Amino acid sequence: MTGYLGYESNNKGEKMTENRRNGYSPKNIKTSMGEREISIPRDRHASFESVILPKHRPWF
Repeated sequence: MTGYLGYESNNKGEKMTENRRNGYSPKNIKTSMGEREISIPRDRHASFESVILPKHRPWF
């Protein structure tokens, strides 16, 4: 998320974008050890998409 938004987490200084971090969303993945829940970071504009686990696609 730091590379995407262009600033470190908890940076109190002025930022080049109005988009901000907005917590995490849970996502369930199936592994060889069973199903696990992971947290995917999200931003206020909902424009961040994980390259490893894309939005709205099942992970098997």
